Amino acid sequence: MRRHRPTKPGRLLARLAAATGMAAAVSAAIVAPANATATCATEGHAYYIDDGPNAPLPGFNYMSGFEGDQRYGVFQLRVKRGDRFRIAGNGILPGSFQTQSRIQFAAVNLAGTSNAKIFSRNGAASSSVATSLAGSNCVVSDANPVNAYTVGNVPNGTYRIFASYNVPENGTTKFVSNEPVVDLLVRDSR
Repeated sequence: MRRHRPTKPGRLLARLAAATGMAAAVSAAIVAPANATATCATEGHAYYIDDGPNAPLPGFNYMSGFEGDQRYGVFQLRVKRGDRFRIAGNGILPGSFQTQSRIQFAAVNLAGTSNAKIFSRNGAASSSVATSLAGSNCVVSDANPVNAYTVGNVPNGTYRIFASYNVPENGTTKFVSNEPVVDLLVRDSR
């Protein structure tokens, strides 16, 4: 697998913010809800699972690292429109908070074109989606059908998947913003 790092991260974050309507944010600690004292088995991380029928490593979790550190780099994965995938994560703030206990995934076309609607389900596609809630074990389960998608009807190109999420840290909540997860090279065939 080839690693890819953007040459101009500022432009990439600006495109991400424009595509998702999110402000380009930085990690910040915020006042903790009661469940911020939770202890998770792992550091926070979000991942992409390739479920396509021709997946090179079916069920493999593609991620760049933990809590935004990118220790593994950003993997490139060749996919085609209609391939199945799941999104999930571990070390995520548990609870019933509608936004704080979910992972927000977003896609950006690295060529700068507008169509980055990678997340497709039942004929509807989006460039940004939220997962199911993290359980008391700090896991956003990939087994939940809410977290299953197919690659949308996007032009051939390279699309970066980002994730933003909250993790419990020392009795407070740490927000990890726009963590690169994986680059998808969308082609007509694998």
